[in-house]
This record gives sequence, structure tokens and C-alpha cells, in this order.
Amino acid sequence: MYRIILIIVVVFTASMTQAATLEIPGPNSIQSGIQLISGWKCEVNGPLTIRFDGGNAIPLLYGSERGDTRKPKGPCDNANTGFIAIMNWGNLGDGEHTAVVYDNGVEFDRATFTVVTTGVDFLPDVTGSGTATLSNGQRATLEWSEASQGFVATGFTPPPVSDGTICATKTARVLDDSYPEDASPATWIVENPCDGIHLNIEITPLTPGGFWVCIDQIVICQGANCYESYDDDFTLTDGNTQDICYTIRAGDTLQTQLIVFPNSSLNLSQPFTMSYDGVHFLEFP
Repeated sequence: MYRIILIIVVVFTASMTQAATLEIPGPNSIQSGIQLISGWKCEVNGPLTIRFDGGNAIPLLYGSERGDTRKPKGPCDNANTGFIAIMNWGNLGDGEHTAVVYDNGVEFDRATFTVVTTGVDFLPDVTGSGTATLSNGQRATLEWSEASQGFVATGFTPPPVSDGTICATKTARVLDDSYPEDASPATWIVENPCDGIHLNIEITPLTPGGFWVCIDQIVICQGANCYESYDDDFTLTDGNTQDICYTIRAGDTLQTQLIVFPNSSLNLSQPFTMSYDGVHFLEFP
């Protein structure tokens, strides 16, 4: 009889001890910039603190509302179970670290994680932007934020169309009339890898005079909007020269890429048309 009672008490105590979680930083996570330490605990016996790598105890603010922890969704009797603090992860330095959280000096959870920094604990007076493609096909536009010491999303573009025809390679015969004495056709092979931000293009002249290719002759239209290179929407590069504008000689083939700039709303994984020298020559899809 005594053994049964003892087992019940032990199980009950263990379940109460586990009714708490350190969520950020989580195990095996990567942290950077200025972000939050956060988690939840159903009941507390005293002040909550956190230590990194056995260092000084940092106080945690307790009692923020966490509706997901209250019964019947969670294990707690009330929703005011959240704990939180602001942390500049750069203060820890690059590499692996261990966080341990305490209730009145008693450990209740821990996590080993990795910190990535810019090389300093706080990087001032810089700007930056870029894009990232999510697993669902959406493209995020990113801007550097000094306040958070990291990149924040300033916009999202929709994922690619689902019929697959836009992610294709298409061929067209293109004529340049900008210089009548050199007017000549070329074969353009345009591959759309459907990442939203670039096209692979091969241009082969069809006549002895070669073909004059120039970035400012290209216009891309998407719906009611048309985009041109001199509006800083895209560029054309051969890997060595940006903003291509020269003659491709007969017998040569130009391997080039059209690349969309981060500040443009043009998304090449959505339907678009291409024109050269004022003449429409290709459509995706």
C-alpha cells in the first residue's frame, strides 16, 4: 500500500515539474540579433531567472498571457504563465551556448543552442536588403534593421502559379531595329527557373552582321504593370558585365542572366510577357 502511494506522488511531482518550457532559445536552435527569451511555467515558487553558460542570473518577467497553455489546450489552470526578457545574442559571441532557467534557484529547463553574429555585439550605421524564397514558393523582401540587429521582412510576393507552364524554357526569334544598318534577328532561348528573380538567356545571332543586344531595349510586363531596366527593376549580365549593351558577333552565343533587383515588385514566377525594341516576343505562360 505504501509503495503504491509513493509511486503516485512521484508521478504527480514529475508532471508538475515538467509543466514548463523554455521556448526561445530552443534546443539546437540558432539565435542572432536582438530578440526575446521566452517560455512558460504553470506555477512559480519564486523569481524566475536564466543563466547562460553558468554566468550571472538574468531576471525574467513572469505573468504575460499565454492562452495556449491554459486548459483544455494546455496543462495550466490559468493563462498568465509566460516569462520573457530581451536579449542581445551578440553579447554571447559566436558558437554553442547553454541556457538554464530557474524557479527560485531551482532548475526547471535548459537548452543548448548556437549564436551567429556579425562579428561584433552591435553593428551600427549599416544598411542592407535582399530576398529569400520560402518553402511554399513565396518570396520575402528583407531589410536590415539596426534596432533588432537582423533582417526583417518588408513584403511578400505570392508563390508561383501551379500549372507548371511558367517554369519552362521557351525559344523566340527576336529582331533588333534600333540601328537600321545593323538590323538583324537572333534566337533567344529563355529559361525560367521559377525562383521569381532571374531568367537564364542564350542569344545567338542569325545573320553575319551579328545582333545588337541592349538591356534598355527589354521591357517586361506583368498584368497592368510594365518594368524597364532604367527604373531599377532588373539588369542583364554576362557574369563580367552588368547592364549589357553591345553587339554579339556572328558565330557567338551570349550566355546571360536577367536578374530582378530586390526593390522591384516584379516576380518572374508569376505570368509575364517580354518585349524587345518595342515588339512583344515571349510570354510566360
